[in-house]
Amino acid sequence: MYLVITSQREKIEINEVAEILENYCDEVDLQRYDSTPERTEISFIVDINKTNEISIFTSKIKKLNNEVSINLMDYQDLNEV
Repeated sequence: MYLVITSQREKIEINEVAEILENYCDEVDLQRYDSTPERTEISFIVDINKTNEISIFTSKIKKLNNEVSINLMDYQDLNEV
């Protein structure tokens, strides 16, 4: 799965996000980190075997920054576009 985490105002720390993901995903691979004064965007490829883990790690990431945007998509489907 391709995971994109975006924060518009408050910074979100990549180490804190990675630590949360490593606790709930079988594999975590950082793909992109983009930080500007206006926003931070972090992209990962993650391997998730239990779909209930998504709501757990999403909740924990939102506790770091409640205005964060989290998008998750099947990256294999992106190759077909």
